[in-house]
Amino acid sequence: MTLNFFKSIRAKTAILFFLVFLIVILPVHWLVYKKVEAALVETNKRELNVEAEKLLGQVRLDPITIPIPAEGFVMKLQFQKSIQFETIFSSPDFPELDMLEFWQDITYTDTLEIVNVRRALEQQDASLILSLGRSGTVFQEQLNSLQFYLFAAIIMAIASAGVLVYFVSGWILKPIKKIALASSFVNSSKDINLIPLPQTNDESRLLAESINSMLERIRQSANAQTNFFASAAHELRTPLAVMKAELTIANSEAAPTRINSLLQEVERLERVIHDFLLISELKAEVLSIRKSKEGLDELIYASLKKIKYTSDAYKTLVQLMIDDGVENFEVNVDADKMETIIVNLVENAIKYSPRHSTVVLRLTKEGDDILIEVSNPISNPIPDPTVFLQEFNKSGELSSGLGMGLWICDQIVKLHGFTLALKSNGLEFKAILHIKI
Repeated sequence: MTLNFFKSIRAKTAILFFLVFLIVILPVHWLVYKKVEAALVETNKRELNVEAEKLLGQVRLDPITIPIPAEGFVMKLQFQKSIQFETIFSSPDFPELDMLEFWQDITYTDTLEIVNVRRALEQQDASLILSLGRSGTVFQEQLNSLQFYLFAAIIMAIASAGVLVYFVSGWILKPIKKIALASSFVNSSKDINLIPLPQTNDESRLLAESINSMLERIRQSANAQTNFFASAAHELRTPLAVMKAELTIANSEAAPTRINSLLQEVERLERVIHDFLLISELKAEVLSIRKSKEGLDELIYASLKKIKYTSDAYKTLVQLMIDDGVENFEVNVDADKMETIIVNLVENAIKYSPRHSTVVLRLTKEGDDILIEVSNPISNPIPDPTVFLQEFNKSGELSSGLGMGLWICDQIVKLHGFTLALKSNGLEFKAILHIKI
């Protein structure tokens, strides 16, 4: 199974961390920045006010002594009595201000920040007002730089932390990945391997222990089913063999029609039990293949003999065709298992053909190999015939049989090292067995 990156726990953890950072940490950093900005603004104002107080303290009226402001500052010194203002000194770049603005402690105009400080002249009932201004552009640029670097650092911290969280979560999830990988190899064979327990004493170990407990129950259940199928098949084969023998002997002494009907049912039941036994052995992976040199023509005739009653019941003709190129019929196979394959393929063709049809079993050559083709007419087209190679798959819910015949054939064919292909062309179904010589 291919996991979508954005649906993985690692990606979700990193994205969740990023969102939490944005929702919680970013507003907090913004508040901190505003506090720092306010503190810097207040510090800048206090620094300007201190400088103005310093300059005002150096002003003398007798004789008149006026200090020169430092570079970057502009200054205006006024004599104020009542509501009358008289300028004593003004820097050339000092802006024009409204009278009311000189009564304020601080005022802003254009790009200047101006503070007003006063010193009372008690003898003259008047005051000296010194207005000192400084450009706020440099300070604002410093604030902008601080803001940029602060938020750039936050973004880098988010990205670094997100990457770190991604890799750390990958390290934390490594035991889960190992569990998932080990689980992908679990099947219903004779021995279900348990998942190795992680060394960490955390939830991943608890998960592995829970899965192993479940696998142990599945293994016990699978073994019980396999043993049941095998035992039931063996128990039923003996009385069936006795019944078949007695019916065969009685066939010449009683009404042939009735005895033939009973023989058909017994042989049908015998094949079902034989399939049960094969299923249990295939599931448990204990079915052995004992190959030997056998005549394919004899195996075909023996197989056709076994399905005689089935073809009669369905009133279907089985036609055997052997191409001229087939001269050597000797193949290296397990005779009993090969008969099972041929019987199941032909019987499947008979059962799923319309009545009074003809099933063709054809023997051809492809290079040095031999092909057995079983073709039959069908009532409806089959879009994907390969589904019949799966377990319990039939062409219709009401069809007879277990839906395991072609699956059994495919499993035995694979054990031989051969191949089985199913094809559907219109209203014709074909099973092709490729036998390697």
